[in-house]
Amino acid sequence: MATVSINVRHVPADVRDTLATRAEREGKSLQQYMLDLLVASARQPLASEVLARMERIRIKHAAEIKADLASILASKDEDR
Repeated sequence: MATVSINVRHVPADVRDTLATRAEREGKSLQQYMLDLLVASARQPLASEVLARMERIRIKHAAEIKADLASILASKDEDR
């Protein structure tokens, strides 16, 4: 896998200290801890991405959903 470098400037000292403490607690370097955070963040979809995917699926299957709804309602009426 190809990799690139990312530099983050103007990190408040208290934030850096908190991250360094957490990294140490996990037995990791600050570099590895930050990389793990970035990878985990990138792999977790945003709510807006999940909603957009759900909307694409809904549109793709709209006709099937309507047909199923119609059959459910018809079955319900038959049971009366």
